[in-house]
Amino acid sequence: MSHPMILTVLGPDRPAILAGVTRTLFEAGADIKDTSMCILSGNFAMLMVAELPDEATQNTLRESFALLEASLGLRFDIRKIEGAADRNEEEGEGFLITVMDADRPGIVYRITDLIARSSANITDLKTRRVGKKTIHDYVMILELSPLVGFDSEKLEEDLKELASEMNLEIRMKSLDAATL
Repeated sequence: MSHPMILTVLGPDRPAILAGVTRTLFEAGADIKDTSMCILSGNFAMLMVAELPDEATQNTLRESFALLEASLGLRFDIRKIEGAADRNEEEGEGFLITVMDADRPGIVYRITDLIARSSANITDLKTRRVGKKTIHDYVMILELSPLVGFDSEKLEEDLKELASEMNLEIRMKSLDAATL
């Protein structure tokens, strides 16, 4: 029997972080299930779900990761996953929303608040400044999973109103497995 855990890794970016983390997990007999990693303003940030065999305990991994913390300047957090939350997801397609604009405060809040009120779960969010200060120097990409009661046409209409109000360029399209 295995036990799932979630690992968080944060610290200054440098080569070999992923190799060191995945080697430690491999040597512990862990099976990596899900990973999201990015570089944020020069800092490495990763969330990972893995399953540990009975022999490999969280304490053993903590000891192994302590060496990486010291050598690579990282911070690790390991937590046992007790169970998945029931999110009342509907069957069917997800959606991809892209937002482009000149960077300014409030964009992320206004879009995510609108989505939250539409009965959709945001499953991925990326924001990025692109290039120099131009008309579209800020991009936000969101993936949505519909919940019970979600109305895609209503959300699309609400997003168009918000785009007009805030002078944003917003696109929404269905997301299927082939897109990923």
